[in-house]
Amino acid sequence: MLELENVTVGYTSASKTLDGLSLSVPDGSVVALLGPNGAGKTTTLRTASRMIPLQSGRITFEGKDVSKLAPHQMSKLGLCHVPEGRGIFPALSVRDNIALFGRGMPPSEAVDKAIDAFAFIEHRIDLPAGSLSGGERQMLALVRAWLTRPKIVLLDEVSMGLAPLIVDEVYAFIRRLAEEGISLLMVEQYVDRVRRFADHIYLMRSGEIRFSGTPHELGSEEDILGHYLGAALQE
Repeated sequence: MLELENVTVGYTSASKTLDGLSLSVPDGSVVALLGPNGAGKTTTLRTASRMIPLQSGRITFEGKDVSKLAPHQMSKLGLCHVPEGRGIFPALSVRDNIALFGRGMPPSEAVDKAIDAFAFIEHRIDLPAGSLSGGERQMLALVRAWLTRPKIVLLDEVSMGLAPLIVDEVYAFIRRLAEEGISLLMVEQYVDRVRRFADHIYLMRSGEIRFSGTPHELGSEEDILGHYLGAALQE
């Protein structure tokens, strides 16, 4: 589905944010990126969605080289990126936020589908999206992504700042996306939750992949935090 092959990016030729990074998101799979702050996780998602140019390497999507495509072209191919901060339009109403993303369907149908996914939307539909709580904004961002009928969704820090009950609701919807066959590449802070949800995990540090394998192969949460993340935090 999506492959990054020996990808290097940076703000200057001497500064490499990602250094020879390779990862793969197979069709219909859930892949998680873990790592400390500054590891390059967000940069990886932004690079995959073609928001950041490559210094070297290659990106393919469904077997096609997309290294030189623009973000809107990636969107047309079926890639949807939900960034940290949700990416909603705060000045527009919830209704308009939804209507803009209902690919190939009337606005009223898109709204009905959104309400079916998250009941709170019905009572907030004509309010500015900027008035929603953090959890409501995340759910709005997720349902908009779903309405684009994506083949793959990139999720950045999907549960950051959310209450545990809201995280449960968000993850229930993410599971629904996975069950519909939508591929997922997600950055997440909750290690244990990811281990129970992902098919494959990559662990990043300093712009490089330091581990690639199944949740079982990765080991316990204590192993992860101590051996990988703890070491990184001491650098």
